[in-house]
Formats: sequence, structure tokens, C-alpha cells
Amino acid sequence: MKNSDFNVIKNKTSADKIGNTADPVIRQKLKDVQAINQQIQGLKRIVASISDGLIILSKYNKFYFLNQAGKDFFYRPETIKFNGDGFVHTKYYNMQEKQLTVDEMIGSRVLKGEVIKNERIKAVRPDKTLYYSMSGNPVYDENHQVLMAVICARDITEAIENDNLIKEQKKQLEAIFENISDAICLFDQNDQVIVNNEARRHLFPHGVEAGARDQNYKFLDAEKRPLPLEEYPLSCIKRKEAFKNKVFRLDEGGKIKYIHASGTPILDQDGNFEKGVLSLRDITENIQIYEKYAEQQDQLLKIEKEKNEALESSMKLKDEFLYLITHEFRTPMAVINSALQAIDLLYSDEVSEKIAKYLNTIKQNTNRQLRLVNNLLDNIRISSGLTKLNYSIVDIVYVTRQIVKSVELFSRQKKVDLRFCSKIPEKLVLLDEEKYERILLNLLSNALKFTPKGKKITVILAVKKRNKKNMICVSVRDAGIGIPKDMQQVIFERFGQVDSSLSRKAEGTGLGLHLVKQIVEVLEGELILESKEGTGSTFTVFLPIIKILDHDKVQQNHQTAQGDNNRIDQAVSIEFSDIYYDK
Repeated sequence: MKNSDFNVIKNKTSADKIGNTADPVIRQKLKDVQAINQQIQGLKRIVASISDGLIILSKYNKFYFLNQAGKDFFYRPETIKFNGDGFVHTKYYNMQEKQLTVDEMIGSRVLKGEVIKNERIKAVRPDKTLYYSMSGNPVYDENHQVLMAVICARDITEAIENDNLIKEQKKQLEAIFENISDAICLFDQNDQVIVNNEARRHLFPHGVEAGARDQNYKFLDAEKRPLPLEEYPLSCIKRKEAFKNKVFRLDEGGKIKYIHASGTPILDQDGNFEKGVLSLRDITENIQIYEKYAEQQDQLLKIEKEKNEALESSMKLKDEFLYLITHEFRTPMAVINSALQAIDLLYSDEVSEKIAKYLNTIKQNTNRQLRLVNNLLDNIRISSGLTKLNYSIVDIVYVTRQIVKSVELFSRQKKVDLRFCSKIPEKLVLLDEEKYERILLNLLSNALKFTPKGKKITVILAVKKRNKKNMICVSVRDAGIGIPKDMQQVIFERFGQVDSSLSRKAEGTGLGLHLVKQIVEVLEGELILESKEGTGSTFTVFLPIIKILDHDKVQQNHQTAQGDNNRIDQAVSIEFSDIYYDK
């Protein structure tokens, strides 16, 4: 096509002109130009819509074409005007942070005939820093000279920033991983370590799997015998067995280490073993410290045991001495008491009233002395574990009533109303009758001491549930002075007394209630106190009901128990010897 033809086409482009042109050759050429123009417009729309920047440079390094993404490549594209360069406001660097000159830029190199694919550059603009992936191809004329350079620029800033972030996070995680005190490794199906930290490398510098395949290391059992390979930590994980806080013994060339291990298998989507994570910690020092501490504790316990044995021996010697002395006291007291009884029986008519008064004083104080001696002897027997129980079959209702009756004389003398109430008509039980008498007489003596005249003492006998078992329940309820709440435990201690100001009306050593509690415990029972200051106190004794096996002896023992009350009377005289009466 000649230039004159283009001039004609230029002046006749409309459909009317094409239709009015008589020359068929010119008309065809006009149609071809129109089709080309339409194609060019379509290409422009396509180029404008692509996200990659398209930059076309002429052979004189002038901008020939820029799409919108290509314009965004530059800080101020309106200043370029297709004849400037991008170095006015922006500096360019390669990925090794070397600043690029004009000749090193992609456009200059493509115009020299170089083909470039996916080369990354960094553009530092006044407003922000961007990263691009650049590709370029030269376009040649019919003489094989570079006519222009077509450059494609893709914005990869977000990808680079994400990559840098990932690298930074990876760097941080690696730093954390390397500085963890536990030895950690990730291994595959072939026992090869994929990742491990410094602690793991320090703990096992030779073995691939913490000693599983290295003769320098052997895992041992509790008896320090070598474990089979299938029981090693890695083998357990490969069998898909997760474990936590498991302690292994490790023989490192004759040196025993204690290893605290945890392991977790990583399975593929089909549930097959793929990888394993093993965490190990050397706790040898901790074990050694613990063993040393345990050894010291054993030594301390041994010393303490020796001290306790020496103390027990000393206490036993003291109890034996006290028991011997007390027993020696009891012999002359018994002789004196026998002599007084003989005077009562044989010479009561020959004794003057004045002498009888003195004899009663001697008798009362002899009984007081016997009470003290008996309490001391019983206390020593129980503390030393020498108490013997003599069970017999008795009617607990009859025995309790007789004990209460034997005290009535003393209650009348003090003008206190003493009553007995039984919720059961009769109850045959196995019981150490003497121990039961000591308990009840002591509680009645204690109640009578602190109950003023005109008041009432009630003894209640019943069978009640205690700890899901039927038990004999004996309660001694008084209307006395009561016991302060903060002192209710003191009275059960040895030599424990509530208030020394009451000593005149309630003279004693403080052994009574302590002894009662001991006897109740020997009988496998329970003693409970309920008291309110100024109102009174209730002492309740629960005793187990022991099953009677020999029924043939029931009636005989029952009659024997009901036969003789002299022992009770004598026990009452001794137990109530320290009670004073208001004149």
C-alpha cells in the first residue's frame, strides 16, 4: 500500500464514503482499514483490563504505550509523558539490595536484545516500597533491528511481604526451638531425624534416634537391665503409641542418666504412621537431688525413730516406776480400808460419836486416795497397752439401773434429783462390766459435782444408730454450770480442768474424764459432749453391740451379774469420795 492510498483511506473512513467510492480496489482497502481499527480498539480494551503492567518502549528509550497497571508502576506517571524515565522520584534495586543504574534497568537491557523472564526488582518510591516481577521481550523490524521493547510488570509486593513475614516468623520459631531446654526431634519412618534442636544434639551427639541404634546408649528398665529395642521411645511412637511424662534410664557408656520423655505420632490421612515427635529432658540432676534428699530424710527418720524409741523407753520406764509406786500406795490404803470396815462391823457400838466422826474422815480420805491410785493405775495400763477386757453377758438395763441406784444416797445428800430412764425393757449384751461401771460412775460423779441442789440429773439408756450401726447409747444429762465451748476439749485431756476456782466444790486431779475417754476408746466406742454454759452438760457414750455366740451361758451369766452389788457399792464409795455437800 502506497502513502497516497493511506491518504485516501484517511479522508474516507466512514461507511458512506465507502459506499460512495466507485473504485472497488479502494473500497476493499477501506474495509480492511476499518477492520484493523476495530481490532486495535479491541486489543486496547484487553490491554487496559489486564492486571499486569504493560510498558512499551521505543528504540530510543521513549515510552510508547502504558496501560493503567503500567502507569501505576511509576510514582507520578503524568510527569513521564512517554519521554522521561522513572528515576526522577524512584530508586530501583535488585533483590540483593544493589541499586540499579539506567543501563541495568529492564527496559534498557531488552532494547539491547535481552530476553528477561520473571526477574524481581524493588522500587523505593516516596510514598511506599513495591516489589515487581519483570519480564521483557524485544520487537525487531524487517532489518532485525530492535524496534521496541515490550515489558510486563507484575506487582508481587504482597507476596514478598508475606514471604518476608513467614521468613521472620520462621526465624523466630527456629530461635525459640533452638533455645528450648527440652531435647526435641522430628523423625520419619526410617528413623531419620528431620528436625532437631540444640538440646537434642547436645543430649545425643552420636545416636540418630536418641540412642536406639547407637551402642554408646542403652535404655534400661527399673532394675537397670537393658530394654529391648521395641520398648525404646521411638519404637513406641512408631507403633502409634502416644505417651507423656514417662521416665527412662539411659546408660551412656556406664554413666546412668534419667530421661523424662513424651512422644506423639503423626499419622497420614489413612491413619498410617508418617512422622513422630519426641521430647526428652535430662532429669538426672533432679533425681540425684531427690535421692540425696530422700537419703537425708531416711537419716532424719532413723534419728527421729531412735529418739522416739529412747523416749518410749524412757516413758515406759517412767510408767513402770509410777505403776510400781502407785501400786505400793494401794496396798497400805487397802489395809487401812479393811481396818476401817472391821471397826464398822465389830466395834461400831464401842466407838464414841466423836471418834466415829474422825473415823468417817479417815474413811473418806482413804477412799479418795484409793480413787486417785485406781485412776493412775488404769491410766498407766491403758497408755501402756496393758488393759485386758473381761467380757461377760449382762443385761445392760439392769446393770445401769443398779449403778444409778447405788448413787442415789449421794444425790439425796446433795439434794439433787437423780433419775434413770430406759428406752428398752431389757438388752443382753457382751460387756466388760467393770469398765462400764467406771465410765458411768465417773460421769455421774462429775455431774453431781457441778449440779447445784434442787436441780436434776437424768441417765438415759437406749439403742441408737451411729455410723449406720445399732449401738448402746448411755447419756448422763445434768443441769449444772455447763462448760464453755473453748474448754470442752480441755476436760478430756490428762489433768485437764475447766476452772480452778471451782476446785473446792469439784476437787480432783483432772484424770477422771480423760480416763473415761480412754476406756470408751478401748471398748471401741465414742464419747460425745454437748454443753452450754449456765444450762448444763450431756455426756453421751456409744458402745458397740457385740453379738452373743454362746446362748447356753446367757441365763447363768445374767443371774451372776445381778447377784452381788457389794462391788458396786464399794466402787461408788471410792468414786464419790471427793464430793462436798452444802451444809
